[in-house]
Amino acid sequence: MRGRAALVVTVAALAVVGVGRTDLAQVPQAVFGPAYDTVTQASLRNLGVALQSYGMFDGGFEALDVEDLAGWGWVPSGTTAVTIWTDGDGFRAVAKDVRPGSTAFEVSSVDGEAVRVARIDADDPAAQVLPADAGVHVEVAADL
Repeated sequence: MRGRAALVVTVAALAVVGVGRTDLAQVPQAVFGPAYDTVTQASLRNLGVALQSYGMFDGGFEALDVEDLAGWGWVPSGTTAVTIWTDGDGFRAVAKDVRPGSTAFEVSSVDGEAVRVARIDADDPAAQVLPADAGVHVEVAADL
């Protein structure tokens, strides 16, 4: 019995040592992924409202700037990567917390409904183009 316990402890220790230090540092962060996702969803919902307000009262999205959105109540988080696409009449925004374990979400004006945040799959093209670093990128798209 002691031999098996020693073997299990040895194998576990070797497995932990075999994992790189960066992987070990990401484990606690990945545990908090759902908490990060809640914050990302709330921020994205606020961004959707700010974008709708901007579009209605400032005459479209041609001159959209991140600083303009602060006037409508949305300020980007220091840990979230956000990409906003506009086509003049509408918008689509995708956001993801840059810490491990988080999920990408989107909000758009394409469906014509109220602001609704939806989870997107990791293999969705929009999730693939999100930068690895936190920040906001605004792009003009021919079609949303």
